[in-house]
Amino acid sequence: MADRAAAPHRGDRTTALITGANKGLGYETARRLVAVGHTVYIGSRDAGRGRRAAEQLGARVVRLDVTDDASVQAAAEAVAADGGLDVLVNNAAGIEPGFTKTDLNGNTGMQTVGQGAEIIVRMA
Repeated sequence: MADRAAAPHRGDRTTALITGANKGLGYETARRLVAVGHTVYIGSRDAGRGRRAAEQLGARVVRLDVTDDASVQAAAEAVAADGGLDVLVNNAAGIEPGFTKTDLNGNTGMQTVGQGAEIIVRMA
């Protein structure tokens, strides 16, 4: 479920959801969008990490695992109930700690990208 602690959607600003935004490039993207006044949802598989990132940035948080259909559906419903989405940044990486480049194959990356594309369709 989405955390509604942040300010409501502003008329001339977009609402964005960034998958995998509790750290790294997703976090930095969220930071920059919040800094210029956009409403940003931090999509995170780990609810605690997502909440901490959202609190640090002044963003909202929604638990989202792009490899879990129920999670995607719940996130889509939470964002829709809160006014909808203008922009989706598919930054999620479906790679668990301990993987090395020799563990990866084309299917691993394509699975995450494909599931991210499903989010776009469901949230549209």
